[in-house]
Amino acid sequence: TPDSTDRLVFCSHSPLCLVTSIAIQPLRDPYGQPHKVYSWNQTRIQCFQIPEERLVLPSAPAQAPCSFPEVGEAPYNFNANSGPTIQALLQGQEPVYTSPPLDMMRNSDDTVHHDVDGSLLVVANVIVLELIGKHTEQRTGTSGYYACVERVQVQGIPLATVVGASAP
Repeated sequence: TPDSTDRLVFCSHSPLCLVTSIAIQPLRDPYGQPHKVYSWNQTRIQCFQIPEERLVLPSAPAQAPCSFPEVGEAPYNFNANSGPTIQALLQGQEPVYTSPPLDMMRNSDDTVHHDVDGSLLVVANVIVLELIGKHTEQRTGTSGYYACVERVQVQGIPLATVVGASAP
């Protein structure tokens, strides 16, 4: 529906990251309708510090920064009727940062950039983009409303913990 909200969830490539900026670009129809852009009304950004044991599953490759559980996979043991996995992952977690709603331009595939206020230190490992509202029907009058993303870029500084190091 035009007033629905979708969520995109991303993990940082390091256990924690100092998030400095986020950019998101709506998708322009790649199949010949040059004026159709699958944009949305607003974007809200949330950053979380999720405990690492909730992100990395034993079945994940060692180099994976995080892996979200599949329905029914331990340790969460979801079943098909228990609701979305991402909701369960974020349940009880408070964001360390929430942006104000960022307005998107209707019928524009311009990239919207959001720089985190320089006076804030946003240390996170999970970034959630909420796409609020929809502008575009796939086929006018015959299908639902869609928000499609061409590109997302999250910039920051990876933070590492040196195990066994002592202060001079």
